[in-house]
Amino acid sequence: MANDQREFMKVMVQRMKEKFDNYWKESSLLMVIAAVLDPRNKMMHIEYVFEKLYGLEEVETKLQYIRAELHNLYDDYVAMGTNGGNSNIGQDGGGGLPRNEDDRERVEFENWLKTRSTAQPSRKEIDIYLEESVLVGGGKEFDVLAW
Repeated sequence: MANDQREFMKVMVQRMKEKFDNYWKESSLLMVIAAVLDPRNKMMHIEYVFEKLYGLEEVETKLQYIRAELHNLYDDYVAMGTNGGNSNIGQDGGGGLPRNEDDRERVEFENWLKTRSTAQPSRKEIDIYLEESVLVGGGKEFDVLAW
């Protein structure tokens, strides 16, 4: 009877660990992406932590996976029709609606460009961001919105 209970617990714990590992895999990716987007960390911090956690053998594979996920996330962002965060919504107090003929002409031109232009920039903003140096300092009082 004690062996039956022990075997039952062993199987239950193994299933729980599998579920936890799947959950943690998704959650850790979210935390890694958040850390990479912090200008004090970027990929350098992830590389440092992964070397400590996984050893040198697994680091490059994991970093390639993270880079691929960052690119996928960035591509999804671009595909949503954003223009790199340079939205004019709210800048003119009219919710992005043109205020005069010049503004209207500009909006029409930009819409026309979107239908004609399929060329991608030679370098993605995410690549430029990741290649910039890590922001040193800031500490606990760092305000990413003011940065």
